[in-house]
Formats: sequence, C-alpha cells, structure tokens
Amino acid sequence: MWCQAPASMWKLLPLRVSQWNNLFLNPNHHQFSIRSRRFLSSFGNYRMPLERSTDPLVWIDCEMTGLNPDTDTILQICCYITDANLNLLDPEGFETIIHHDRSVLESMSPWCVDTHGRTGLTAAVLASTTNPAAAAASLLAYIQRYVPHPRTALLAGNSVHADKMFLAKEPYKAVLEWLHYRILDVSAFKEAARRWGGETLLREVPPKKEVHLAREDILESIEEMRFYKERLFRE
Repeated sequence: MWCQAPASMWKLLPLRVSQWNNLFLNPNHHQFSIRSRRFLSSFGNYRMPLERSTDPLVWIDCEMTGLNPDTDTILQICCYITDANLNLLDPEGFETIIHHDRSVLESMSPWCVDTHGRTGLTAAVLASTTNPAAAAASLLAYIQRYVPHPRTALLAGNSVHADKMFLAKEPYKAVLEWLHYRILDVSAFKEAARRWGGETLLREVPPKKEVHLAREDILESIEEMRFYKERLFRE
C-alpha cells in the first residue's frame, strides 16, 4: 500500500549519507535526540523505548575546604570506576591530595578544621607536593584509561552535585567535559526510599560511617548503590 510521506521527509532526502549519519546515527551529536524525535514525529504517534545502558560509572568524592565553590577549593579527590553493574574496574582506584598553605587550612570553618585535622587530611595536605593542575591532569588520564570515549560515562556519588560544582571550575573542568552531562546521585535513591520504601527496606539501608575521607566515602557510596540496585531493581 502506498503511503504518502510527509513534506518534512522530502526536505531531508537531498542530504548526503554523511549528513544523515551525523543527523541520526551519531549518539554524541548534541542534537541527536531532538532531530530524531522531530523526524519520527512527522510519521504520527511513536514511542522511543528506554534503552539499557552498559556504560561505566565514574565515582568521585572530594574533600574541600568548605562547600562554596566560589571561595573554597578541593583538598582531596578519590575516583573509582565501575561497570554498569557496579563491579570495580580497578580495585585500587585513584586518589590525590592537593597541597594548600597552612594559612588556607587555618581559615576553614571550625567543622572543617576539626574534621580534617582529626582524619589526618590536614597533615597530608601540608605534606603534599601536588598542585591542582597536576591533580586534574592525573584524574582525567585515569578516567580515560577506562573510559576511552567521551560523554559516555556518568559521574556518580553521594550528593555528587556538590562535587560537580567544584569540578566545573578550572583546572578540573576538562574532567567534567569528558563525562556525560547526567549524573547518578545515590542520595536521590536514599530520599526515594525514605518516602516510598517499606519499613524493612528502611531498616536495612546501609548506615553512613561519616569517615569524611574521600576513599572511604566513595567506596561506601558504591556499596550503598549496590544495596538499592539489589532491592529496588530486581527482574
């Protein structure tokens, strides 16, 4: 049966093959979904199913001098990378501590002065010889070793939007540009469980240890996400 094609389709026919590929087949094209949806909508009602992702997750936790990205800075970064099923790709992970002068550390809030002093982070920061540029370059190189294609892996962590605000500033901006714009925030699953989870689920959620060291905190976040994955996303 002959089906009359919509006018919008005929306008696209003169495109070269390379242009068609760029328009519809390049998932990294920033207008991929918009153009595809507009084209498909010309054929009437349609549904684009949610596709399962096998892309890795880049888990990052930072310890900072405070929570204001305009005035505070990163002291410590730890990164682990998992596959889509939360299996560690490298059990050692990545960690770096950035040097700061004593005057900067002494000007932190009382909470930061007490916490970072108690965990030993303050002493480690003073002893470090790593500057922010070197830390950012090393972190990006580590991520690219396991995530060779840009804008595929999601940034993940607990309240990771806060870490993202610091990583959005130089010299760490290149790290975010390598990752997908979406994030996987474990805190969102925690808050969903608090509102809609059963009493048994609430009792079994792994408790926070409140260590406030980047390595321990990010491993704890991965373990918490494994809990939600097993309890909330069973086949």
